[in-house]
Amino acid sequence: SEDLMEYHVKHLEGMVATLTASQKEISNDHKELITHLTDRMDRINQQKPAIIPRTGTQDYKNNIPPRRLVAL
Repeated sequence: SEDLMEYHVKHLEGMVATLTASQKEISNDHKELITHLTDRMDRINQQKPAIIPRTGTQDYKNNIPPRRLVAL
């Protein structure tokens, strides 16, 4: 009976060790993912955002009449 109890204890300890190792792997994966995404965000933020002109403004600068006038 005591041997059986010891067997169960060893088995549970093994399961806990396995779960702990899995937890560490998941934690490391999360850290890598967060680092990767943070790097991507930093790179995206370093690119100067384009100023999107209001409709027609860009066409006017390029000496192209707005589309509605072209349609006429």
